[in-house]
Amino acid sequence: MDRSANQPSRAPLHAPRHLAALATVTGLAWVGACAQSATDEPPAPEQVQPRPVEAPAVSLASLSETSREILADEPAVAAELVETLDAWFGDLGEPRYRLLPEWRDEGYDPNASPFAGTRALEGFDAEELEELRAANRAYWSVVYDAIAEGDARLPGPWPGRRTLNRAWRDLRRERSRLDDDAFLAGVERLFAEDYPNTADGRRLYAQNCQECHGMYGAGDGPRSTEMVPQPRDYRHGVFKFSSVRAPARPRRDDLRRTLEHGLPGTLMESWSELLGAGEREALIDRVRWIAMRGEVERWLVASWVTDDDLPGEAIEEAYREVWDRWLTADESFVAMPDPIPPATAESIARGEALFHDAATANCASCHGDRGRGDGPQAIEVAPDGTRRTLIVDEWGRPAWPTDLTTGVFRGGTRPIDVYRRIYCGIPGTPMPGLADTMDEQALWDVVHYVRDLAGLPAE
Repeated sequence: MDRSANQPSRAPLHAPRHLAALATVTGLAWVGACAQSATDEPPAPEQVQPRPVEAPAVSLASLSETSREILADEPAVAAELVETLDAWFGDLGEPRYRLLPEWRDEGYDPNASPFAGTRALEGFDAEELEELRAANRAYWSVVYDAIAEGDARLPGPWPGRRTLNRAWRDLRRERSRLDDDAFLAGVERLFAEDYPNTADGRRLYAQNCQECHGMYGAGDGPRSTEMVPQPRDYRHGVFKFSSVRAPARPRRDDLRRTLEHGLPGTLMESWSELLGAGEREALIDRVRWIAMRGEVERWLVASWVTDDDLPGEAIEEAYREVWDRWLTADESFVAMPDPIPPATAESIARGEALFHDAATANCASCHGDRGRGDGPQAIEVAPDGTRRTLIVDEWGRPAWPTDLTTGVFRGGTRPIDVYRRIYCGIPGTPMPGLADTMDEQALWDVVHYVRDLAGLPAE
């Protein structure tokens, strides 16, 4: 490709004073020479060598600040890193995963709509697809009813939904050759199987998520500085509230629950009423894309630092490993036992003892003797009463233990939610999982005590 075609055009400088001024600003000797001889005969070609046009550098804006710092003295490696990531993930504006050979053999395509039958590896089976259709029908019911009743005020266009707008326009154009039943069947299918493509998912993210989570998903949007806690940096691939054990990545159900219910105690609200089910699924796809690309970026930078592997050499191994963490999440699922051990007075008493026992659960060291988030290992109180945290999370931000007595738990207050936090820990934070140090009954005893501290009813 001729990159010089992308260079901005410049008007010729004919007058000597223009050339002299340019020489003063740029310090280019050849421009000064041209200025001195502009009124004389043109110099011989060998006397004036035009400055070569340099190809524009690859933008590193999509890389994390850490990656840019590490590769500051390796511009060629940094450029290869960006080009490699773009080749395997697409870029910010046109995200697209590279398909692995075995995916093609299995008919799997994460770039396509699950209604095309290409996303079974992610759990989009017939039952889940029908649930998605039903949720879409409920969300779009007002639009469908207006069309069915012949409302002259045609709905649309919908902001950021170019594919949907185009499909609705095409369907309207076909209206004259379709009978009412066929037309309404097309309308019903259009909205029931609404699932924005990757480009529309990017636009939905920009409209609804970017001001907090940032353009590149780094948790640095315009509103982020005024928010406590700060928005998640998705690029680490670390999500605090899931139903799986690390190092597995969250299941779609985990991300779906966060979108549907929000995170209590934060500015992350529920999107159930604001977006359709298909639109929420597209946001899950977008967040996952940001996370996977970020994880692979970190892997490639680490490979360069430790083994001198260039990004193009290490990409396939990194890509496969990161994808495997997401596609195998169900294997690390922490299911709810049936039945749950009852929250008896005896169980709560045992849980209280474990909560304070430094040799077992040791919860009080961070959450405090009364569960108010003021334990000595986590909080330091100055003589003037000012508190500061002694621990940080994976993103280097202060990690404040939850005040359990408020009853506001970001990951949910159901028994299974609290159980998973204790069983698995909270990824990216100092909160450890206790699955390997306590038996099942002991874990439930602590769950019942924590919920009792919070004033939550026994379930």
